Parts: sequence; C-alpha cells; structure tokens
Amino acid sequence: MGDYKKLTDALLSKGFSSSNIVHKFHYKSIPGIDIIPFGKISLNTSSIIWPDNQAKAINVLGFEECFTDSELVKIISNPDLIIKIASVRGLAIMKLIAWKDGYPSRSRDALDMLYIIRNYIDAGNRERLFEENNDLVDDDFDYELTGAKLLGRDIAKLASPSSLTFIKELLDSEIKNSDTSQFITDMLISDLILDKTDKNRKHLLNLITNLRLVMNI
Repeated sequence: MGDYKKLTDALLSKGFSSSNIVHKFHYKSIPGIDIIPFGKISLNTSSIIWPDNQAKAINVLGFEECFTDSELVKIISNPDLIIKIASVRGLAIMKLIAWKDGYPSRSRDALDMLYIIRNYIDAGNRERLFEENNDLVDDDFDYELTGAKLLGRDIAKLASPSSLTFIKELLDSEIKNSDTSQFITDMLISDLILDKTDKNRKHLLNLITNLRLVMNI
C-alpha cells in the first residue's frame, strides 16, 4: 500500500480532502471520489483489505477487465489532459457487481443498468449490431430487447471467468425469482417508467432474460 499512500498524500497536497471512509475523498464541490487500488494487490483478484482499524474488505471483481477495456478521453487541451474512462460494457459489468455486492442499498445501480440497456445500441453500437451481430436482428426486432442481447454478448466477451460467473448467478437468481426480484423492483423505481404495472415488470424481466440468454454463447 506504499504507492497508494504516496498517491493519496499527493492528492491531499493538491486540495483534496479525506473523509471518514478510507478510500473516499472530496474535491471542491465534487463529493465522493473513490480511490480504489486493484490488480496484483488484490486477494485472488476479487477483493482488497484496507490497512485500517476495521480491516474492511472491498470487492474489486470486474475492475481489471473494466480498466483494460477503458477508453481514452481528452478533457483539457493546451496542455492536453487525457484520462481513461470505463467503456459502456465495462461500466455495465461494474454496475451489476456493485448492485449485488452492495445489496440492498445500491438500487441506483439497477437504474443505471436500465439506462445502459435502453441506450446501448445508440452508444456507438448501431453499426456493430447490423454488421457484426446481425444474427440478433430478426422479424420481431425490438430496440431494447435486442440492445440487451448485444450488451450481454459484449459482457460475456469482456468479463473474466470469475466476473462472468458472478454475473450469471446474479441474473439467474433474479430471473428465477422474478415475482420478488429486487433488481427488477429497483429498475421500476426509475422515473423513466411512468407506468409501474405488471406489464412493465414483465418487460423488465424480458430485458434481463435477454441480457443473460446470450452469455452462454
């Protein structure tokens, strides 16, 4: 953790402030910036233990592949400042794992997953769908359901075996217990769904079913 301390000390010297959570920092008006190490430092690539009094473990499953798949974005010019941000499919992996790992307090992650699924085709994937994944397009084409399949296929390609197993088990459980699925309930909270009827609950079940369906292919 020596390098981590050097990093956090440098941040504190540049105006960041710490919090009562060891990995959470604040900067000016920006609250809750998490600084979390992962990779070789983690235990079995899935968790880390903070060297504080509580020695609390934090799940870093999915971080490695999300970082590998990250995209370079220039946020400042002259001089250029280029940072890595998570790809949409990488973010989806993180959201699914975070929702399950933080259950039941991470309802926001389910809402974010719904937004990602609904907009996945438009997130730079339209040409890929029709040129590289046209087997997903049929006479019963549905924009959201097909987007869920494409995202599921992309997650399966990117995720490590352990991350993919975690996600499959999560989705299998929510699909099997669809009537009481907390994941679906959390998605129904969204303002994007004005009608909270059983019809919409069934549509959300179909979305996560399609997301899961292609992960074995």
